[in-house]
Amino acid sequence: VGVVALYIDTVSGTVRPGGVLSTPMIPFGNMVFLMGALSLFSIGWNTSSEKMLIASKLLAGCAGLYAAYLSQTRGTWIAIPLLIVIGLAAQKRVRLRDQSIVLASVIALLSAFYVFSGMVQNRVASAQQDLSQYAGGENLDTSIGIRLQLWKAAWLLFREHPFFGVGLERFTGALQELAARHVITPVAATFYHAHNEILFGMATLGVFGMAAILTLYFVPAFYFAREIRHPDTEVRTVASMGLALNLGFFIFGLTDVMIFYWPVSQTFYCVLLPVFFAHLVKCKAASNRQ
Repeated sequence: VGVVALYIDTVSGTVRPGGVLSTPMIPFGNMVFLMGALSLFSIGWNTSSEKMLIASKLLAGCAGLYAAYLSQTRGTWIAIPLLIVIGLAAQKRVRLRDQSIVLASVIALLSAFYVFSGMVQNRVASAQQDLSQYAGGENLDTSIGIRLQLWKAAWLLFREHPFFGVGLERFTGALQELAARHVITPVAATFYHAHNEILFGMATLGVFGMAAILTLYFVPAFYFAREIRHPDTEVRTVASMGLALNLGFFIFGLTDVMIFYWPVSQTFYCVLLPVFFAHLVKCKAASNRQ
């Protein structure tokens, strides 16, 4: 459903609307892509005789990758190599040679996306141009230029209000004050978050916000990562899915605010995280009884 909605609203990837199904484009694309990746990881629960179910999950994985393409969200693209590494790490019984073949195939596929897709080339070239214009001071209000300004502003606000931050409701007002001081441009001062999860938490909630978001990411990630090479396949599978959720959101949060701002992605993370953790505990207990 998500991929179909993306295909329609983006006119098969030729335009980039602000949102899809009443959800902003960036978190929507991130979540659809991640659901596709989780479908692929969940194949570890299936036996070789369940061919139809495996085929449907492979199709869902391809749909998630296509969603990443249609959304044109560069932050989503950055997460792809990390999820590949997590998936390969969970394949304990797969030979290194076979893992290398899979990795090479994925790299070839991603390279083909770049070589044969003008849209991908344009997005990469646009990023390079934005950075060049920002560094030269020619135009600070490009897509990446605004993000860099917001990151700088969030860091300054954290330095000025290190313990409790400026508060979630006062962030835009604080940006406008920085614009009046000519620290950022008036355009950058119109944004409602910092386009970076950790910096936004630091700016609005101080060290407590920073501690909260880092804990929310990395404490669960630690527990999932410990079991990524567990002897039991079912344990490894759920561990890889939990780790993909944690670190996927961490990567997404480098260029957007997925937990502290958007309720839909906040709910997505906070529902799936305890589900994966509870299932991990259950699978480990069952494995220990065998």
